[in-house]
Amino acid sequence: MDLFTDIDNIFFDFDGTLCDTAEDIKTAWRAAIAEMKLDPSRFERVYRIGPPTAESARSFFPDADETLIERLCDAYWKRYWSSDYPCSHAYPGVDAMLKKLKAAGRRLYIATNKNGFPLRRLVEKLGWSDIFDELLHRDLLPPGETEKAYLVREVIRRERLDPRRSAMVGDTSLDIAAGRAAGIAVVAVDYGYGFAEELAGADGIMTLGDVAALGAAK
Repeated sequence: MDLFTDIDNIFFDFDGTLCDTAEDIKTAWRAAIAEMKLDPSRFERVYRIGPPTAESARSFFPDADETLIERLCDAYWKRYWSSDYPCSHAYPGVDAMLKKLKAAGRRLYIATNKNGFPLRRLVEKLGWSDIFDELLHRDLLPPGETEKAYLVREVIRRERLDPRRSAMVGDTSLDIAAGRAAGIAVVAVDYGYGFAEELAGADGIMTLGDVAALGAAK
């Protein structure tokens, strides 16, 4: 079944939705924590992909001051941004799905909390540079703004897109909240990094079987 029958504009989350990036991200965090000579035990217990970098760092070390958080984030970025991302790969069927949606005339966007530099490198590595109309990432947020819903709303306004024919696709409650805040439909994927209970608020659920079907559709 085509979950996007009445949808012209699709905003995809990246990590956990289009691409399995977990191992490369965890490797960079572990190296950064080791460099700072910090205890990694809480990281191993609580880490999950999705929140912004500084928010993640604070969840690992809730008693740390902001100077330490900034140094830890810098150490993480240094390692992650210089990586060749050897373990990151598109989920099965995603490449074919994106190409089929693009050929069908959909406008495709990435809307992510990821920073622009690693996002662009990964998109290029995956051969998707010509797939997306725009990459919406954390570096594009204005000062004081923290939510990617802002970027989605701005694209809808600037491009004069119809919100009723637009959807956000993601794997966590952050993506559902972003879609709701932008006033568009939400499709949750059940194969990413989110928990089943946090996806209950989506308008639809997409499985890897649905991804394969979309990629194979004529």
